[in-house]
Order: sequence, then C-alpha cells, then structure tokens
Amino acid sequence: MSFAPQRAAVSRSAARGPETMTPLAVRVRGEYLEMPGLRLTLRQAARLFGIPIDVAAAVLDELRRASILACSDAGDYSLIG
Repeated sequence: MSFAPQRAAVSRSAARGPETMTPLAVRVRGEYLEMPGLRLTLRQAARLFGIPIDVAAAVLDELRRASILACSDAGDYSLIG
C-alpha cells in the first residue's frame, strides 16, 4: 500500500491571486466580490470604474483569463461561482 502525499487542489482563481494581478484588476475584482450579482458590459465597466474602454477591456480580460470573471454571449461580465 502506498501512502504518497496528496497534492492539495488549487483552483485557477486561487492560483492567480491578487498578488500577481495588476492593481486595477485587484480593484475591479474587489468590486465584483462586494457585489456578487454584478453583471457589466464593457462600456458599463469603463463608466463605473472611470477608465477608458481599452483599459477596461484589458482588465476584464485579465480577470476572465484568471477564471475570476465569465463573459456571457451577450457580453456581460460576471463573477464565477
């Protein structure tokens, strides 16, 4: 019988924690965590966070790649989980 240590499962969002994200992504992530039902389009996010659309697109994509946000077919970004 083998008693090899088991590796702890780490979610993708935990693997890319706030310490590896840009400061703006940490801020946007915090807003989504404070309002779990928040669903924003790219334009709405840019307006809410007071940033240009291209910057909002980069931040939302960073959070999507980190499995923190999901983007619907309609273009709404929402918190995963």
